[in-house]
Amino acid sequence: MKKNFLFSASAIVLLLGMNSCKTAVVEPDAPLVFSTQTVEQQKKNIEQSGLDLADKMTGLQQTPAFEALNYLSSGQLNAPALVAPLKQLRASLLRNDVNALQTFTNQMRVAANAGDEIWGTWIWNKSTEDFDKSFGSVNKAIYYFPTSAASSTNDGVVTITYTESNVKVPEVTPAEFYPKNLSVVFTIGGAEALKAEFAGEYQSDGTPTSVAQSLIIGAYNWTTSMTNKSTEVSASFSFNYNTQVMLKYEMGATGTFTANQIQTAMGEELSPEDVLTSGFMSFQVMNVAIYGGITDVKNLMAEGNALSSTDKTYSDQSVEILNKYLKFYGYFADPKEKFADVEFFTAEELGSDNSKPATLVYTQTSTSWQPNPPSTLKYDYYNSDYNYNQSTQESEVTYNFYAYPTKTFYNPQPRLIMSDGSKVSDFEKFANDNFITVFEKFESMLPNN
Repeated sequence: MKKNFLFSASAIVLLLGMNSCKTAVVEPDAPLVFSTQTVEQQKKNIEQSGLDLADKMTGLQQTPAFEALNYLSSGQLNAPALVAPLKQLRASLLRNDVNALQTFTNQMRVAANAGDEIWGTWIWNKSTEDFDKSFGSVNKAIYYFPTSAASSTNDGVVTITYTESNVKVPEVTPAEFYPKNLSVVFTIGGAEALKAEFAGEYQSDGTPTSVAQSLIIGAYNWTTSMTNKSTEVSASFSFNYNTQVMLKYEMGATGTFTANQIQTAMGEELSPEDVLTSGFMSFQVMNVAIYGGITDVKNLMAEGNALSSTDKTYSDQSVEILNKYLKFYGYFADPKEKFADVEFFTAEELGSDNSKPATLVYTQTSTSWQPNPPSTLKYDYYNSDYNYNQSTQESEVTYNFYAYPTKTFYNPQPRLIMSDGSKVSDFEKFANDNFITVFEKFESMLPNN
């Protein structure tokens, strides 16, 4: 049973701590009062935030840069390798992928390491339907090309500048170096339509100490930043329409965050508390946000390791520890008021007791090589015996279905406590009952291919 607590607690700890190296500091937790709106009004506001986000995302696909990306992805241009990441960027944005900016930067790094032939000035030749290299350059590339099938001139220009750091990417052959600075500017008819920038600094082992990324497409802008002082990590991601927040993810953590320490912990030679001391994160969609924090990882894990009870008592004690050290709640960003707290509770679930012998619950004889038990039959496994029926002169299979005895299991699970005191533990039903319109709208926006 002790392993169950360690698994649950470790998963939460790693969620709050390790992910900070990927994207995401949020403001220190401050006491918030519950919203004075009714629960139904709060649900409507949450749903509206999702619908507003979908509307804004639709507008992104109508920007000049996105329409040009559509043309680049149509295959009508025999584009050099360095332009390929722009196609991937379009695909990521169509999927509403929050990692679109990170993926784009990584692909640009890979393309930049592809070889000297990608650098220089390239001009689309309509007659040969290929790019002509005008002249060479070092770590700078300029591409002139039409941005639509109707363009009579090379009205699009992508300018890329790239500077490497002196820190090698580990275990990559031939050798590659982490990027220090990267800039991608896309102009259409002389007007800036897209701009992406990256700046990074690293320790000698490849641990990033500072990373800043940005992407601007018309009124849409993405920013990510991360700092790592080895004992303190902070990171943030924001996707805005002008100054309006559409998506925002922030995280902060204290501990030991060198690459070697993290890899050792992930290899199970160390425990989470050897890497993480405390951490917190928040996630915001339009005006709706979720906050989560852990105050003392060491004592959380120590108290969990000290548990020795079994079954329900063990789960109850685990819940007490989790609620003591973890804090989660949902809130509206403006005005900054809570709409729900999150607490852990002991959930009961009837399951199979594999520690006891199974019993035969059903037998079926058939000529089919696949069993076909009644849909209402509950069983855990089956075995089969093959024989030849002399009277029918057919091969038959006897299937024996077995079921273990049932047992009540107890596990810590989270649930929402709404402002009226009502509690929600079935998150899937809660979402389907209240926010199905949002899900349907986003599904309708996804590409068909």
